[in-house]
Amino acid sequence: MLRVFIDKPGGVSVSDCEQVHLSLGHALDVEDPIRHAYTLEVSSPGLDRPFKRREDYQRFLEKPVRLKLKQPIDGQWRMIGRLLEIDDQGITLALSPTNARQVAQSGTGPTARIAWEAIAEAKPEVEF
Repeated sequence: MLRVFIDKPGGVSVSDCEQVHLSLGHALDVEDPIRHAYTLEVSSPGLDRPFKRREDYQRFLEKPVRLKLKQPIDGQWRMIGRLLEIDDQGITLALSPTNARQVAQSGTGPTARIAWEAIAEAKPEVEF
């Protein structure tokens, strides 16, 4: 299995995957760098792939994200909110109504400042 992931600003469509599959498949047939039988699979990394780099966060500025935390903040291990700010120290979220109610009870307010080292995992909050 030869699996290739493609990405581009604005997301990847099925048509994009098909076009890359045809082009890459043809190039691989001509060059024949893999001497045994294989299946070529082209896909996107997925709607909810975890963020790996700061650029991933940047692409989702002003969009909803979901965080898993290394330690709870105000009793919360997970937070959902709109990504407001990214800097060297961490991120700022405008909390979702559920998180905002829980955090507001502790007096923190409707936004949360999260340090980079406190984030175990971050990914887009997929909206349908």
